[in-house]
Amino acid sequence: MADFPAYAAMWADPKVSEYFRNFVATRESSWLRFGRCEGLWALLGFGPFTVEEKATGDYVGDVGPADYKRDTEPRLDGTIEFGWALASRHFGKGYATEAVRAAMYWTDATQGRKRLIAIIAPSNEPSFAVARKVGFSLAGDILFMGLPTILYTREV
Repeated sequence: MADFPAYAAMWADPKVSEYFRNFVATRESSWLRFGRCEGLWALLGFGPFTVEEKATGDYVGDVGPADYKRDTEPRLDGTIEFGWALASRHFGKGYATEAVRAAMYWTDATQGRKRLIAIIAPSNEPSFAVARKVGFSLAGDILFMGLPTILYTREV
């Protein structure tokens, strides 16, 4: 619960939303997203991790595996989606790459090595770089929410 104010502020930041098709979250929609992440842990035994800066305890963002049952074309059922979102004050510090690697290690150890996917908006160049650094490969284009989206996969 202590992370919610920082979580809501991150999703309300236009510098963050720029990479998520300019979706600027309201406090209410952030609350629903926050609860969804917690609910995944209860239902599936995995979900996004909160990332904190070690030296300060500052909220950095959230990173990790999920199954959001996304409406994509084609369907991606049966895969674990990896996502990452960081507060803008932490952009460019390497935290996303470090946190995604750690979360992937945990996912492999607890869920078995499975195909992982990442769906990224076409304008999100920084996330393309993170995906490549942690072992994802470009798989092609899909539609997400009716919009062209880039699919990356990590095949095992």
